[in-house]
Amino acid sequence: MLADLLDPQYIKTYGAFRDNAMEALEIYDAHSDLGRSMQESDFALPDILDGKTTLYIILPESKLETHGSWQGLIVTLLFEAIASAKKSSRVLMMLEEMGNLGRIPNIKKALSLLPCKGVRCAMIFQSRKQPVEIYGPEIAHIIEEQSSCLQAWSIRSLDDRKAWSARIGTTTKKARSLSRDPHDTHAPWRLSVNERAAAVLSDDEIGRLPGDKQLIAIDGQPVILATKVPYFSVPSWKRLAAPSGVQQNRRVG
Repeated sequence: MLADLLDPQYIKTYGAFRDNAMEALEIYDAHSDLGRSMQESDFALPDILDGKTTLYIILPESKLETHGSWQGLIVTLLFEAIASAKKSSRVLMMLEEMGNLGRIPNIKKALSLLPCKGVRCAMIFQSRKQPVEIYGPEIAHIIEEQSSCLQAWSIRSLDDRKAWSARIGTTTKKARSLSRDPHDTHAPWRLSVNERAAAVLSDDEIGRLPGDKQLIAIDGQPVILATKVPYFSVPSWKRLAAPSGVQQNRRVG
């Protein structure tokens, strides 16, 4: 038994380690739906590099917390497949609900190496705090600073609002006032102009932005305050997103 081979100082923690390992591997049980689906495949991860393949890894919302780690495993293996490829390929990875994928161990290498391989990643977190909780402040900072475009809306966290206010920057506000000697009723009025630095958009103003507004920070450009348009509100976009005949037939079947 493995516990018999461990150093005595680790024997007490072996039980917790074993329980955590069994819980993490439970979703891959050969008798589960996921386990059966993984027994064989006609797709290899390097196929994604051929320039004409789209890979969808989709989980129902009810399975995100229990099976998100499986998605994280696939993303990790994809990063490794791309990194080991001999030539560059144009690949766009859309990683929605990134916080539910668990800790991706090679994310730091991916951020530094994959851009030269022609890979772009769109990572969607619920807040700026989420990557800090998962990866720690150092890697979370790298994720944000390596991003050529940041997009945020419905910003409720005070820390997030302050960070965006600081990123947007400050402007100069002028205050004008008139005064004269109170002891001399004939004294002329004097105009005073005072200048002070003020946030272009304060953290309070950011917190009160309407739901259809968003902030976009593009590398090397001023932050943009833009209107967020749902795709289903534009008829032409909605038609593009509608299920095709093949998809409808599969649903019926």
